[in-house]
Amino acid sequence: MGVGDFSRASKPDLLIRVGQDVLNQPLWAPVDIKSHSAYDSKNRSNSVKVTSWPNNDPVIGTQESGRISREDAFQLGHYLTHLRNLGLANVQGWAGIIGREYEECAWTMLDGVIYGTGANAETVISAYTKAFADAVQIIGIAQARNIDSSIEPPTIPQKFTGKFGCSTCDFIDVCEAEMNAYDGDSGHVTLLATVTPDKAVANLNGIQSISVLSTASGLNDFGSMAKIRSQVWLDHIPRLLDLNSAFDLPEFNIEIDIDLENSQEALQEIAEGEELGRDQVYLYGYGVLDREISQDWNDAEFDSISDYTNTEEGEMGVLLSMWQKLVSLADSAELLNKTLGIFHYSPHEKSWWRKFASRYENEQGVPSLEDINNFMDRYFIDLLPYVRKISFPTMDYSIKSLAPLAGFHWSAKDAGWRAIIVEIQPGYISISRNAGESRGY
Repeated sequence: MGVGDFSRASKPDLLIRVGQDVLNQPLWAPVDIKSHSAYDSKNRSNSVKVTSWPNNDPVIGTQESGRISREDAFQLGHYLTHLRNLGLANVQGWAGIIGREYEECAWTMLDGVIYGTGANAETVISAYTKAFADAVQIIGIAQARNIDSSIEPPTIPQKFTGKFGCSTCDFIDVCEAEMNAYDGDSGHVTLLATVTPDKAVANLNGIQSISVLSTASGLNDFGSMAKIRSQVWLDHIPRLLDLNSAFDLPEFNIEIDIDLENSQEALQEIAEGEELGRDQVYLYGYGVLDREISQDWNDAEFDSISDYTNTEEGEMGVLLSMWQKLVSLADSAELLNKTLGIFHYSPHEKSWWRKFASRYENEQGVPSLEDINNFMDRYFIDLLPYVRKISFPTMDYSIKSLAPLAGFHWSAKDAGWRAIIVEIQPGYISISRNAGESRGY
């Protein structure tokens, strides 16, 4: 979509025909496919229209109570605005989300979607338009600074809506460079983890420079935490955010590090005659370290279990094999009177194990949900809450941001499941240890 609107680039997962113009030319509605639920059904003050394949006309959809998420709404707002500028958008402003259920699409007319209350209430399209104008201004100033270095870097409203905004913007590198150059290369405060524009305004007494924040006084609790983050940003020395809280990361005789990769199958381009698939696990990597033999994770034994057939049988095989491996390691540790801990990062792993129990509950060897929960309660350790006790010189706590601090780098700049599959050798079910968003499996 480059013709007619050269200021935008957009990549909706689907365009669905919704009506036509006066010349009988088709008009389109943008639809995005997500691995989460399509809408929040607990929101009783709003409604969506729900359609089921293959009937995708939102006008005849079933009205349900609920609202799509703010992040999804802003992403769709970008697509819809682009289509409108190209003269290709449906008149009513319909846009849709296909959630992890996949059989249904939740439709909403974006012009009427409002987030916030009172004086802060604003339509999605209005908020998006303002944010996009800010981004265009930032790019313009950055281009001008290439010619005249005396021009001050702009103040940038970083991390606009979380999942949507900076993380999906084609100009993120430009904006980050400008933010780092702010106030004589001190950096802008919204570079700091958790410091969003709104929180900065509410808590930092008008301070925008990381350098100024690092010596500020009279700050509230949030501001005091941000001050620590600013000091870490400047000296690159990680430190505890709460000096009165001990960093008590547990250690075990045997430690296992686990990380799965799921396909997000529905994000693939769908060829004619194919059907939408569902998100499935295709690889599970793990490392095992016996601390009685070595304290160095470089000496751990790493391996993976994988299946790229993109079938339910393949997914079940990966998860069942991994489950049996973990249970076997736990049983062996118990027999040897050794403690065992299984480390993961974020609740993602636990969610998939619960999904495994529910998806394949009638299959032989598959544990019950109760067994899964009991096992995880006993052995699983989520590292993310521990990591969040520490301030790092990074913008967030993602593995991609933190890994370079430990000296790890991916071979691909934008590692992901597509990059992993590209690196698979034809005829083999194996994986490059340097590919993907794993921790080096």
